[in-house]
Amino acid sequence: MRTTLASALFTSASLSAATVSGSVSSPAGEAISAAKVVVYNPDTGAKQELTTNPDGTFRLAGAGAGQYILRVEKPGFKPTFRMFDLKAGSDVNRQIVIAAPGTQSQPDELVNAAGPEPKPLRVKGTIAQSNLATKVQPTYPVAAKSAGVQGTVELEIVVTKDGVPAELRVLRSPSDDLSESALGAVRQWRYRPTLLNGSPVEIVSTVIVNYTLLP
Repeated sequence: MRTTLASALFTSASLSAATVSGSVSSPAGEAISAAKVVVYNPDTGAKQELTTNPDGTFRLAGAGAGQYILRVEKPGFKPTFRMFDLKAGSDVNRQIVIAAPGTQSQPDELVNAAGPEPKPLRVKGTIAQSNLATKVQPTYPVAAKSAGVQGTVELEIVVTKDGVPAELRVLRSPSDDLSESALGAVRQWRYRPTLLNGSPVEIVSTVIVNYTLLP
């Protein structure tokens, strides 16, 4: 496996360092080799790139705790974006399915080495919106504006019991620039806890971010 260090180094490996691994496949289950995998921490600037192995697997070690954007690119497939929280010492494995342009993004399988966790409660976007306490407006990317790109970015988000977006996935988007802009904004949103029988629960819902150019 060839690893290229770009922009900044990940935190040096230590007992508290985390690992992100997984595999990339097509909707038919075929392993995707030589796909470019980029993991980027927007807060620290740490960025690491590699390509998937012949069996479609990848492994990134030595990452510090924080929020990361994971991007997967391969000619003939549409770029895939994810954002997630990485806890110190964790070992997260992601099974990512990439599809052809114009098709719906496929759900990931998330495997946690610490063992299975309860699935979040799926709620309607209107319910999640009613609990939104802090909203950060996205920045319209200059490149997208110059190119006249506008439209809707649809995200699927997992919100913790404390109301913090911990997992974000781009379902559809008109461009990569708008995908990254939407992820960067929504990760900073904060929600009032969703209650089930009086107790806070983790939820999964969808978020729509609109980008419209002024006439």
